[in-house]
Amino acid sequence: MRKFRGWLSVQIAKHPKRVVLVLIILFNVLFITVSAALISALSLRGTEQMNFFHAAYYTVTMILDAGCIESVIQDIGATGVALTLTCLSVIIIGMITFTGAVIGYFTNILNDFIESANAGNTRLYLSDHTVILNWNARAPEIVNDLLYSDHKETVVALVKSGGEEIKKEIEERLHLTIEKENAVVSKKADNMSFFARRRYLKNSKLGNNVSFIVIEGNIFSQKQLNDIRIDLAKAVIILSNDPSDSAAEGGVQSDEGNPQAVKALMQAVDILSAKNTDHQNIIMEIADLWTYDIVQKIISGKELGNNCNIVLFYVEKFLGQLLAQLSITPELTPVYNDLFSNKAAAFYTDPVRTSDGIGYIREYLSAHTHAVPLTLLSHNGEDFCCYSAEC
Repeated sequence: MRKFRGWLSVQIAKHPKRVVLVLIILFNVLFITVSAALISALSLRGTEQMNFFHAAYYTVTMILDAGCIESVIQDIGATGVALTLTCLSVIIIGMITFTGAVIGYFTNILNDFIESANAGNTRLYLSDHTVILNWNARAPEIVNDLLYSDHKETVVALVKSGGEEIKKEIEERLHLTIEKENAVVSKKADNMSFFARRRYLKNSKLGNNVSFIVIEGNIFSQKQLNDIRIDLAKAVIILSNDPSDSAAEGGVQSDEGNPQAVKALMQAVDILSAKNTDHQNIIMEIADLWTYDIVQKIISGKELGNNCNIVLFYVEKFLGQLLAQLSITPELTPVYNDLFSNKAAAFYTDPVRTSDGIGYIREYLSAHTHAVPLTLLSHNGEDFCCYSAEC
């Protein structure tokens, strides 16, 4: 008995729902068996005589539908008081222990499922999606820019807390961008004919092609990273903490390094390297030299090859360069507006196998008269030609 009580206490602690379900089933089986035996024994000979299996069937039907009591008690005047009370007790107790308990149990399971789904604790079956680890003030712009993609985009953000606020922030940001863009499109179509206007609006209006999922959890958890299918994501974006957030939480300031982002990077690299996936991008936002040096060591130490490509985005340095360029040469403003607008020039890369870069560019321009060659790059042992405005 001591071993059984110990085993039962462990099961209750580990699997409380399973224990409750087993107890509900056992109690109801015992209750129906005893009730069927009583009804079979108390039925009147010649009028309501039935064997045990008939009595068990009628017991279940009475529990499910009280009106089925007529199958057992056809004439209440000729039926004994004991059988009548037994049938009424079966109906009342059965409605509580069978119907009520089963409905309550499965209602609780459905509620847990809904709460788990709302909290993002379910495994996702996605591929070619974008994963964002951590969240800061620049994250909404990343999601917002995906509105201009030519196909549907799915974004999964794994954050420490504040999931509901992030969802509302993204919904409002996407809604405002769509309204703004479509207002410009509608204004351009004001002077068009009716059919030309409808065709133009249909082809030019911006729609919401971004599915955004927020999951609250631990960005260092391999289970949660696997649940959001980081191994099948086309890009993983690791964001740094805002300095105000780090200070509020007693964390590390950005000028002293960002070990949380480095740890998240190592987790992502380990998963992607183990899956042997090809050409996945890990884009890491960096705000300090300490983190930059550490990540460089990780890249050289891991020898990633083609499994994943780590792209470092040095925020402060990049923004500083932009501000300096715009201060010295204000005429660059319309150039950057065009390049960063998501509606004008785009950047492309083509793999090349030639040592004569100038010859390749001349040959390429002969077939692509609108292309703007930018540079030749070597990366992971491969050569690429980078250019803008393919068509």
